[in-house]
Amino acid sequence: MKLHLWSNVFIPGEIPGLTEPVINGPFVGQFYLPSPLPLQGGFLTDNRGFSKHTRASSRLHTRMVVDFEKSRVRDWHQCGETIGIHRETGEEPLHAGTRQ
Repeated sequence: MKLHLWSNVFIPGEIPGLTEPVINGPFVGQFYLPSPLPLQGGFLTDNRGFSKHTRASSRLHTRMVVDFEKSRVRDWHQCGETIGIHRETGEEPLHAGTRQ
């Protein structure tokens, strides 16, 4: 017998009073969470609601399988990408060390 446990951590698509729609750039139609810092930008949400599917998009995915017959535990961890965007242009700002 095996026991499967998993968790997906994500930023919901729309959070009333917090998220804003992206109005310019390559992410038009998606939502972003404005930065709490005094910056002119924010971070894209996962643009989805709750899902019971293990393969749903997420910022962090953790899975553990406990195999009672073989007395073994296996685990996996995957971290997704967080995309920062400029509030007015909708573009990803270029910083040292980011993709170009």
